[in-house]
Amino acid sequence: MPDEPPLPTLADLPIGAEGTVVDVRCPRPVARRLMEMGVLPGTRVRVLRVAPLGDPIVLQVRRYSLSIRRREAADIVLSDVREAATEPEPGAKGATERGLSRASERPAS
Repeated sequence: MPDEPPLPTLADLPIGAEGTVVDVRCPRPVARRLMEMGVLPGTRVRVLRVAPLGDPIVLQVRRYSLSIRRREAADIVLSDVREAATEPEPGAKGATERGLSRASERPAS
């Protein structure tokens, strides 16, 4: 019987891609902390940003941003993965994550 391809993990996703959490396979204390922050099986997560050296990864979980280590992301198994649109969503990086509106980003006239 042929081997099944491995399930994708959160660490495999490019910026803008999203998937549904199937399993959190981190060590128990880390898995518990992630689940307390909303990374539960059945939850949709999206990769918003990745630091220049690849660690940490900024995720959108429910309606907030969460930064996790790449090694933790590698232990989060996903299904129903959807690749990023042609461009990241507006506001996926920059001032809007810090709570500033688009109007406040415009220079004063």
